[in-house]
Amino acid sequence: MSNNAQVCPNQWQPGFDGPGSFAEFVAIPHADFNIVKIPDSMSYAVAASLGCRFATSYRGLVLVHETQASDTVAIFGCGGIGLAAIMIAKSRGATVIAVDLSDNALTFALSIGADHVINAGDTNPVVAIRELTGTGASVTVDALGSAITSSQCIQSLRPRGHHLQIGLLPPVVIQERATVPMHTVIGRELHIHGVHGMSAADYPRMLADISNGLLHPEKLIATTISLEEAPAALMAMDKERAPGITVINL
Repeated sequence: MSNNAQVCPNQWQPGFDGPGSFAEFVAIPHADFNIVKIPDSMSYAVAASLGCRFATSYRGLVLVHETQASDTVAIFGCGGIGLAAIMIAKSRGATVIAVDLSDNALTFALSIGADHVINAGDTNPVVAIRELTGTGASVTVDALGSAITSSQCIQSLRPRGHHLQIGLLPPVVIQERATVPMHTVIGRELHIHGVHGMSAADYPRMLADISNGLLHPEKLIATTISLEEAPAALMAMDKERAPGITVINL
């Protein structure tokens, strides 16, 4: 066993591959491996916030690329994944550049540690990142998942930099296919990493960082709502809303 269950060909995810995310009881295959015990001091709201977004960002910036204080990390998208990535990169001492189209999201990004923010609707983020860094970012994170942001991330890297593709790109029938500028990848010897979730075996390290005060996911929780309020909140996800995580309290 390699402990890389996040790429297991036989994986099954409640809510993705079948129903279960909002059920009161869920059957967990191979529970002896897939269940994670949370610390007694951790609230259920914080535990719920770790889900896909926080854990995947943690794996990308700590386990896939071991982020260090010498890194400059440019994060495209300040939603759930991006805000978590900002917090995690800062916990490693990195300089963080946050990119988004929403001024509200960028203000929130500053409040949790971003050193610089760029509104991609007002300026070309690739040019702005190069002006800030001189040679480009050492690490880029596509926390949104689009043909535009993935390409901009790669163009924003310095030679021998690392790109983490965390945001899921929609099928081609919905959005144009993402194109990777391979001449840039080759010429600058860039490293491109896909990051898809985090195995249960890797959770103890993240939970320890939270328990030890290195990470504060509770700062990402913006709203707590009831189960009755959930349908309206889900239907409003494509509209402008306050940044941060909404937790459904059962």
